Amino acid sequence: MNIDESVLESFKAGIEKDWEKALIFICPAIEATARKTHGKSKVTKEEFKEFLRDRNRIIEAFVGVGLNLDETRFPNTRIETDGGRLITEPDFADIVYHAFRCAGAHGHAIAKEFSFIEAISAEPATWLIGAGDGRIHMPDKVVWALIACVVFAEANNDIETTTALFLTWGGGATGRGDPYRFDIDLWWGCEEILKRFLLRKNLTRVALKFSG
Repeated sequence: MNIDESVLESFKAGIEKDWEKALIFICPAIEATARKTHGKSKVTKEEFKEFLRDRNRIIEAFVGVGLNLDETRFPNTRIETDGGRLITEPDFADIVYHAFRCAGAHGHAIAKEFSFIEAISAEPATWLIGAGDGRIHMPDKVVWALIACVVFAEANNDIETTTALFLTWGGGATGRGDPYRFDIDLWWGCEEILKRFLLRKNLTRVALKFSG
């Protein structure tokens, strides 16, 4: 399945609030985009994570809660769907790779320690993090943020689609007035334009760090 096809399928699942299905489609699209970014036929897990880390500002903005993903470290967590791997002081990219990408790639359901909290438009997005048991319940907007990483990635500026689908940012709990609308047909590969746009917004960034 091509990158654009994966993105459209992830969109459809997201609209239906089937977050696990949305991740099954978007994680391979992230990996394929990372391959295009690096000009390689195969990327390592670190290159997959690097692709996401390089786009933390985009992810932060589309999640919309001001969490500084460059510096935030989550509690140690054991990923049963990744061979019981213990991830110490994981960042967001670690969670996406080991809990989402590897689960889907190996035919596992996402572990119960990770779930999504449905956003209410009038309320800020919410993270619930269990410092003692490694549970991480994150805003459902995380899925849309991962989709945004693929759509806006400069490596995908050669993709053309014909669809009515769009991403939104701002408005409601994250700003004033109506949200900005990004029609994906027009925004494939426009990463640098988006980054300059977000930089001018001077968004709040707060780091969280857990030990153990």
